[in-house]
Amino acid sequence: MSSHAKQSGHNTKLKNMMKSPFFRQREFVCQQPTSDQSTNQQSTASSQQSTACSQQSTASGRHITKDQEMVDDPQASNSLASSNASVSALDKWRKSAAHKFEVTKAEIIWAMDSVKKHRSHHSSDDQGDIFRAMFSDSRIAEDYSMAEDKLAYTIAFGLAPYFHKETLTRVKRASEFAISFDEAHNKVIHKGQFDLWIRYFDDVSNQVKSEYFTSIFLGHSRSSDLMKSVIEGTSGMDLKFLVQISMDGPAVNLSFMRDFLKEFEAKFDKSLLETGVCSLHVVSGAIKHGHKASDWKVEAFLKALYELWKRSPARRAEYTTITGSNNFPKKFCATRWTENVGACQRAIEIFPHVKKFCTHVKPKPNIQAFDTVQKTITDPFSEAKLHFFRTIADDFEPFLRRFQNDRPMFPFLYSFLLSLLNGVLKRFVKPEVLTDAGANFVRLKALDLKSDENLKMATQTDVGFGAKRAIPTNPKPMEKLNFYRQCQAFLCGVAQKIIERSPLQHPLVRGASALSPSTICDNTRIVCEKRFDIVLNSFLDKKLISVSEADSAKSEYADFISNSNVRTRLERYDLNEDRLDDLYVNLIKTNHNWNFLWLIVRRLLILFHGQAAVESGFSINKDLLLENMSETSVIAQRVVYNAVKNGVLQSPITTEMVESVRYASKRRRLHLIEQREKENKEKEAKKRKNELDIELQSIEHESARLQDHIKELNEKATALKAAKLQL
Repeated sequence: MSSHAKQSGHNTKLKNMMKSPFFRQREFVCQQPTSDQSTNQQSTASSQQSTACSQQSTASGRHITKDQEMVDDPQASNSLASSNASVSALDKWRKSAAHKFEVTKAEIIWAMDSVKKHRSHHSSDDQGDIFRAMFSDSRIAEDYSMAEDKLAYTIAFGLAPYFHKETLTRVKRASEFAISFDEAHNKVIHKGQFDLWIRYFDDVSNQVKSEYFTSIFLGHSRSSDLMKSVIEGTSGMDLKFLVQISMDGPAVNLSFMRDFLKEFEAKFDKSLLETGVCSLHVVSGAIKHGHKASDWKVEAFLKALYELWKRSPARRAEYTTITGSNNFPKKFCATRWTENVGACQRAIEIFPHVKKFCTHVKPKPNIQAFDTVQKTITDPFSEAKLHFFRTIADDFEPFLRRFQNDRPMFPFLYSFLLSLLNGVLKRFVKPEVLTDAGANFVRLKALDLKSDENLKMATQTDVGFGAKRAIPTNPKPMEKLNFYRQCQAFLCGVAQKIIERSPLQHPLVRGASALSPSTICDNTRIVCEKRFDIVLNSFLDKKLISVSEADSAKSEYADFISNSNVRTRLERYDLNEDRLDDLYVNLIKTNHNWNFLWLIVRRLLILFHGQAAVESGFSINKDLLLENMSETSVIAQRVVYNAVKNGVLQSPITTEMVESVRYASKRRRLHLIEQREKENKEKEAKKRKNELDIELQSIEHESARLQDHIKELNEKATALKAAKLQL
């Protein structure tokens, strides 16, 4: 062995081994930025190889001196040095990538927090310097660079596309969905902002989700404009899975709905579920309608009361000096009448002070608001009218508060609306008439509310304790009777509005109450099954289910409401604390014996019960608006806000999000190029239009000149003919 190791042939074999594909492959792998796992495996193999060589040398009992040539060999030395350098570069690359990820992550967190807290982009200009001063030992703070421009395009072209894509993915995964829309004026862009919301069942969280989806900006709001906006806004989604469109009740919306349903039915051979217009709008509008029917001026008085002291510090000081009160009127909301309980209550509280002020103030304010207030306080029944108005608004406010949320509330709509309507009718309709009608909307709808046979005597109308006690002590009999008649007209107007416009008219609303725990627990099995039959018939009419699916769902529902464990759980349900989707996921979705029932329940849960989600976004839009914001920025701000509204740290920062943010600058450049191309095309089109207008004017001018010339020639010809006849 010793002699063999000293031979030149042995050394040659070792040199050739260093040049073998195995060693070259090992060197190549070390030079690549591979994963930690492959590097560890190679290090382990190398270590095992070194250990084996060491053991072999120890076993021989002799030191192989000629093997030193392998280390001294230039090629072997270069290979070893190259391997070490590659490992070092790989470590640096990994550390650099991890560092860049953390820096981008910090910038993303700041961008999301800026949106959530409505900070301006300009406020981030020196934020990097502040962070470096605060955290001088931080490498992340050292490389942080989120100024105004970068913040703007990070939100618009990095975060917004990512969150929008995530929402679209969830909607596609959910399959069926409902949409809701409403429009409000955008004071920065000076267009109507058409907000589109989407509602679906998320199988990951097992809850119904309502999310802002996008906005379309409109100049005109015709039916055709709304149609185009809905189609444009829902691009990327398959409309055949749409089950409902929720909206408020202007005529243009109703016209849009008729046109949309025609196209939808022709294209997909099925229809959408009809649930009527927004119940919240109907209830709010009902009080306004009743106020108009009574011919009162409560609205004008409350508005004038607020305007009288709104912009006049001197007048406020006079009021305090004269009355000794520091309580001033609250603002009246002309669009949401039921939210004016506070304004009305404050007016009642300060009514004596207002009287005193109007009597003693000198000189009298020369404004219309003062004239309106002074005219109102001379009416002896004005305070009683305020009390009556507050009483009715108090009755309606709990309904609005309960349904102004994005939880699944559609199955509760029928019982609460019917209860609200009954409460109004009990105040002025004879008890025996209501008893005959029962808790049946069809019979209540058939009541003639203008017939004296069905109504109480005017003075027996329930106007509330406040209004009764505010009636003057010794009024003229005719004035008192007129007050009660006006109250009756007020109540009649409210009831008629609810009957005519509320979702109670639609059978599906009544049928959906079959999923209300209180309906199941408080009624017989026959009543519940009849209401569920209404749901199944509605689905069959719209071609949303087959006959066999309807039969299976009906059988499963009967089994469901007969289950003692189910009824026990339904009895423990608390509407104020529990979510209906959580309840039915636990009771129905997890039970494979009720699969067809779950398909029906799932669709009913995603139906909008009103416009609460959409309208809540209008105040968010107002808070997010900044001067000179583009349409793209407005939409991006809303998309990001919707994603982080529950907390910035609740939104996980994924690799996909970081990549989207890193690509934001390129998206911005592409967007600017597209905008320039679009503007150039518009300029060219405008230029071409102007050229055509000029050419058309020239042709029309020449045509007019020729017409005049022809007329002149015709006149000469006529004159020549006349002259010829005379010869």
